[in-house]
Amino acid sequence: MRAADSERSTTHRNETRQPMMRWASHACRVVLLAVVIWLGEPVRPLVSAETAATTTTERICFVFSGSRASEIEPCGCHDKQTGGVDREAYLYEQLRKTYPNLVGMDAGGWTDSFQTANERLKTDYLIRALREMRFNVFNVTPYDLIFGTSYPMQLAENGVGRLLSANVVSRSFDKAAGTTSTKQVFAPFTILEVPRKDGRRAVRVGVIGISDRGSLEPGAVQRLRNALRQRLDFEVLDSTEVLKTLIPMVRKQADYVIVLALMDRAVAQRVAGQFEGVDLLVTTWGVQSLRMFMHIGKVTLVNTGFYGRYFVQGFVDFDAENRPIGLTGGMVDIASEGPAATSFAKLLEEYRENTKDLDRQIAVAREQSRYTGRNECIRCHNSEYLQWTRTPHNLAFSTLIQKNQHYNPDCLPCHVTGYGDADGFVDNMQTGHLVSVQCESCHGPARAHVRVLAEIMKPDASGKVKRPTLQDPYPHLPALTSEPVCLKCHDKEHDPNFNYERDYLLSLHTNMNGPFRRQLPAQATAAAISGAPMPVSVVPMSGVPLPMSPSAPARRTPPPLTPSRWATVK
Repeated sequence: MRAADSERSTTHRNETRQPMMRWASHACRVVLLAVVIWLGEPVRPLVSAETAATTTTERICFVFSGSRASEIEPCGCHDKQTGGVDREAYLYEQLRKTYPNLVGMDAGGWTDSFQTANERLKTDYLIRALREMRFNVFNVTPYDLIFGTSYPMQLAENGVGRLLSANVVSRSFDKAAGTTSTKQVFAPFTILEVPRKDGRRAVRVGVIGISDRGSLEPGAVQRLRNALRQRLDFEVLDSTEVLKTLIPMVRKQADYVIVLALMDRAVAQRVAGQFEGVDLLVTTWGVQSLRMFMHIGKVTLVNTGFYGRYFVQGFVDFDAENRPIGLTGGMVDIASEGPAATSFAKLLEEYRENTKDLDRQIAVAREQSRYTGRNECIRCHNSEYLQWTRTPHNLAFSTLIQKNQHYNPDCLPCHVTGYGDADGFVDNMQTGHLVSVQCESCHGPARAHVRVLAEIMKPDASGKVKRPTLQDPYPHLPALTSEPVCLKCHDKEHDPNFNYERDYLLSLHTNMNGPFRRQLPAQATAAAISGAPMPVSVVPMSGVPLPMSPSAPARRTPPPLTPSRWATVK
């Protein structure tokens, strides 16, 4: 009995322990599963500090811009335009929330090379915007010296911006010694220390600023020399030779080397392979752009956007030893309908208000102007005037009013008559007779032409009025317009659909009843544009009448205007 009781007791204890053991085993598995979920991966043995360090990376966000040409907002000529410093600043604000170590760089050409009052005003506001955007580095090119060498110093006023130029130097001539010497105007390079979030040694980014003299526009360089003659006689040294000296020097001090260059993209693609030791070559030139990174040998090439309409965004990963291990990114469009930074929107409003005062500062007395306005032309050229009223040129100023840009000095030259000339359009109040693209925009100022003709056409004693001819000695105006005159406004940037051969035919005064712009296919023919006969013949300066009959083929392109034919236009 006792043995049986003992066996039953043992069996009972085992049956009691088994659920407890199963519960304990289950609990251990639950705890282990929780640990796995929390860690995100199976539990592994701890590794040494040295091994763990090799898996630590730091991502730095770079943004690059260039060729801004003093632009701070799109003009709105067509709906595909992008840009605006208010929207650009908003994008940077969002990036900094994720990447507080964001580094902004401008590759140069932020100033327009034309020294006008409005370009100066726009550039003043652009510099204010770049300071508030906290750009770190600026490549100073010859274009950026149009207002003097001290002018760019404003970009460094907040203590963040650094100005670089390795090969734009000042030149001076020693008359006594008969020698010419050069002097560095700005620092050739800088070393940025970008902090890491993990507290390790900061990433050292070496940046060099350069300008390729072969990529500079000769006309712009001459304007710069004329403007700076009293302040700086500059010289642009050979960029390739300068970089061969600088790159090894910067490479020793930096973990990552960037070259900011004003350089044609074709030139950059040809010479990039020569820059041993450069990690990233950022170029800017005119309206060129490159949406993705291009790898040429060991160098990565990218071309910035232009006019502040795009910027290049690059993310570079560095390992624990600050060695670059990856580069991603590309071009970012600044959507004109996107959100805007409030303070920058106010800055643009302030600029627009100041442009109104700027226009009035260049006002001149109407009676002293070389321009007469269309009303004087109607007296002798009524049928031509009637045809002009049916063209978009007649409504050019109205389009500015619709967009509230009728005070914008950037838009006015192509929407009024004589803007920019001392005696041309000023504003709608003072010079309302010169609104829109009138006769004198294509044929030249007519004051002398009208004044002399008025004397010739005075009635004689019998009351007879003399009809002037081309042989009479009065100031003739060109009857035909050359292609360069049209392209001053109808360029690819402001009118991408412009076709000279088609649109010249559309603008002819013989085209009384034909269709006008945007009603025709791109390859319009003369037959498709033929109009009704005009009651008055138009005689070009060659003396050969233009064809007036719908059956006669219209002249597709005007004969070249030689200097002698323009000599009478004063």
